[in-house]
Order: sequence, then C-alpha cells, then structure tokens
Amino acid sequence: MKKAYALIFSSVLIGSLFSAPAFGAIKAGSACNKAGSTSIVSGKKFICIKIGKKLVWDKGTLIPVAEPSSKPTDAPSTLPSTSTSTSISNSSASSAKTVYKAPTSFQDLSENYKGIAKAAWDAGSAQIANSAPLNVTVNVLVGPNTVPTNPNPLVAISRTISLYSGIPSPQVTHLIAFSQTDIDWAKPKYEALQDQTWRQDYSTFIQSHCPDITCNVGNTQVNNSGQVIITLGEYSDLSKEEREKFQLNRFDGELEAHEFTHGIQITTAKNFSYGNMPVWLLEGMATWSEGPVAAKNFDDYEKLRDFRVGQLFQQPNAYNFEWVNTFLNPNPNLKPGQDNRVYWSSYDRFRPYDVGSLAVEALVALKGPTTAMRMFVDVGEGLSFIEAFQKEYGISWSDACPLISKAIALEIKDGPVTK
Repeated sequence: MKKAYALIFSSVLIGSLFSAPAFGAIKAGSACNKAGSTSIVSGKKFICIKIGKKLVWDKGTLIPVAEPSSKPTDAPSTLPSTSTSTSISNSSASSAKTVYKAPTSFQDLSENYKGIAKAAWDAGSAQIANSAPLNVTVNVLVGPNTVPTNPNPLVAISRTISLYSGIPSPQVTHLIAFSQTDIDWAKPKYEALQDQTWRQDYSTFIQSHCPDITCNVGNTQVNNSGQVIITLGEYSDLSKEEREKFQLNRFDGELEAHEFTHGIQITTAKNFSYGNMPVWLLEGMATWSEGPVAAKNFDDYEKLRDFRVGQLFQQPNAYNFEWVNTFLNPNPNLKPGQDNRVYWSSYDRFRPYDVGSLAVEALVALKGPTTAMRMFVDVGEGLSFIEAFQKEYGISWSDACPLISKAIALEIKDGPVTK
C-alpha cells in the first residue's frame, strides 16, 4: 500500500535519524538537554555535546543540499519557450530526449500538455536552488529498536521549505519514527506533544500506524501551540528482502517532503480552515512535492512521476476527460468547518494523490509552486477555495477545471514516459 489515510492526511512513511529537544533558542554554546541530540536551525545541524559537566550545542555544520543536475536559469514565470520537437543531449540519459514547449496559460495547457512535467520540474528545482534556508527547528525522535530508511530527513525538509519559499513554514516540527516493536515507546512521545486530547482516536492513534509488522503509515497533525507533529511508522521489523520490496521505485526524501508539505498547508490555512480545500489539492500538492525534493534530475523526476500515477496509465479509457473533470469538480460546494472530503469519498482513495498530483503539476507549470501554496494562505485569511483560486490565477475555477482536465486526460492516454 503506497499511501493510507489516518485522521488527517497520511502517506507511506520513511524514517528519521536524529533527536533534539523541542524548545529554546539554539545556537553554538547554548544549553541543551541530551548529549547526541540534534536540531536544525537556519540551515545548520547542531549537535548537543558534553563539555566538562555541561551539555551545550556545538558550532553547527551546514546541511548539504544537493542542487538539481540541470539548474534552470530563469524563474518559473519566465521559462524560455522551446520548439515542440527539439532533441537535446542529456548526460544522465542513454539517448536524446525531446523537449516540448511549455504551456503559458490555461488556454494552451492541452496544446502543450507534453511540456507540463518539464515546466513544473524546472519551476520546482529553480525554487529550491535559489532559496535561502529559513530559521526553523526540526526535532526528530527515533525508537530505540527502529532502523530508519532515510538516513538524513533534514535535507528533504530543508528542500521542501525552499520549494515553497515565500510561504511561512512551521517554526517547530517534531518527527516521531517507530516500528511495530517501538509502539509503546512512541505512544508517550506523541501524547507529550499532542495536547489536543479531544481527537477521536487520540488513545489509539500510534497503534493505528502499525496494524501489522509492515507498519507503513505516516501522518501529519498540529498541536495547540502550532507545532507540527509528523508520525512515521517504520517497516524496519521486516526482513531484508521484504524491506527491499518497499524501496523499489523510491527515492530518499520523497515521503518527508509529502508530510512536511502537509505541515505547511495546515499551519498556513490555520488548521481548521484546512478542510475547506478540495482533497485532491491537499494530497495532490503533497504528492507532487515528492518529485522536485527527492529527484536529483529530471530523469529521476519522470521515473517517480510514472510510478506515482501508474494505476491511471493502466486504464487510460476509464480516466478520460469526463471522468477527470467530474473528479476535480468545477463547482465544488465546500462548506467552512465541515468535512469536505465527502464528495470524493466514493472514489478510490488513491485518486486524490495521483490525479491530484497531475492537477497540481499543471498549476505549478503555469505559475510555480509558491502560487499554488499561497491559496492555503488565502483560505487561512478567510477566502474560500473558489475565491483563492481566482485571486492567484486570474481565472475562475469553473473555467480552469475543464482545461486542466483535458490536459490530464491526454497525459494519461500517452502513458508512462519511462517505458
């Protein structure tokens, strides 16, 4: 199972390695609580060390953030147009690749649908490469018997912050990673951070991540202090062969990117207005974020994209224009303070992820990732989704939806790129 719902929004997990205290100004020489704990602030990783009888933060080291192999030279809004059938040499590919013209408006999305993926990749990778890290704290706790899959989640989180540069990121984020063996360890860690005890599944929340030894569920919440809590069930209790199956077609960092994107959504939309957005936008944005954060180049981005939407490619006739347009819903009735997932509850639970990611990719191709996320800021300030979309894109959602749907249907009909 690639992704699963749990309370708010969830994904397949990946683990975390470092642990750090949650509060207080972190800088070189300031006091800390536990030797060996780690925290990230302003793009640096600080480690708590013991000097004499005191525990203090070391001087910190810069977190290495790998830049994409082909760094774009222009901002998303000024990406150069390319001819429809120009062949270029790609050092990471075994053969020449064709560069397609990037769409420039909703009106020419379907005409230039073959250029959507590359335009979105260019926009996302440029944003990551050109954005400075923010001053945020990330605290990661790992169960004593848990072996994390990704050895450096902080890089992925740093890249996700840069991907949505210009949007406020959560100031404090806690990651709790655990396998089935460490459920009893994780439960008090979660309950110490999550003070919203009114949640319906509060007492069984951690156990729900690990219905069996697979333990393959992730979740993002926020507490009353506005701190993000990411809980990641790890599958390190599985055999080596079984773990390798889970790692097929995956890249380190994609799943931290997914969950941290939800963290940005929740905090910018001010939590309870979070549900005023279409489910495909919530999960589609988090799913699309995995690509530019985890992929090292456009070839990797395409591989991850093909894997992510593979179920759609298997039934291109089923996912035609009419189906996609109805799913995205040009006239959604989203009511404040209510669970607006009801409209999409009759669909396969994976469709908000894969179809949603293609819709978000089209939005990013046109106006970059920050504009897409800015809709959550608008909703947090009191606008509806319909109003936020009109504000950010200069076109009504009812007019834009069929144009996006037509392009997506064409992409699905073409099938995977990495055949």
